[in-house]
Amino acid sequence: MTEELKEVIEACEKINEELNEQIGEEVVAPLSIEIEPLSYCRCKWIKWLGITIWCSEDEDREWIEETEPGKPTSIPAHYEPIEPYIRRKINELISSLNKIKL
Repeated sequence: MTEELKEVIEACEKINEELNEQIGEEVVAPLSIEIEPLSYCRCKWIKWLGITIWCSEDEDREWIEETEPGKPTSIPAHYEPIEPYIRRKINELISSLNKIKL
């Protein structure tokens, strides 16, 4: 298992646990985050409420440029971590759902 897939699984498990604590396990099952592995090393997509919030083929996380290029303390360019991204996307969906009036 790659670090990327491990990060995705750990982030989803952590958020699902928080949902269970906030809402209760009986209610939260349909609200759980789903992931579909593409292979043993990659994740194809992450869904919440049946809506794709992240897809490996259409990466839209923020790209963070390398800091202090050439210096020993430099952090290489990378995508933002998956957990805050998932949280942001879920909160955006919740905001959208709050606008629905029936």
